[in-house]
Amino acid sequence: MYNKKIKNLLSKKSAKLILSLLPLLFLIILTLYLNLSGHNSIHILCPLFELTGLACPGCGATRCVCAILTLRFEDAYKYNLAVFILFFYLSGVYIYNFYKVIRYNKRVIFNTKIVIIIGVFIIVFAIVRNLPFYPYKLAEMA
Repeated sequence: MYNKKIKNLLSKKSAKLILSLLPLLFLIILTLYLNLSGHNSIHILCPLFELTGLACPGCGATRCVCAILTLRFEDAYKYNLAVFILFFYLSGVYIYNFYKVIRYNKRVIFNTKIVIIIGVFIIVFAIVRNLPFYPYKLAEMA
């Protein structure tokens, strides 16, 4: 019976470890693809931008992440400042969660206040990035 409990615990921990590593594996594969294929980015059209000319909070997010993965931080900043900031914040949260899973077999849950702050940040960013004068029109939408 004792051996069965240990096997069950190991299988749960192994499953958590594998699931925790999947996003990291995806980023490694994407980074290798971008660097080895010679592509700088993957361009996805935004329906909101195409219809209205206004940039949504996600416009440039894919190009931003691709630029970060190919170490072009200045380009990443220009594509989408919110994703640029949140990428590093969420990477830190991911590493911290991964450490907790491995070390203590615990999962850290997002604090509701942090989720609300991120939501407000994204809404403010969506408004400010569409202001029609210079400092806010740095984002490359084409």
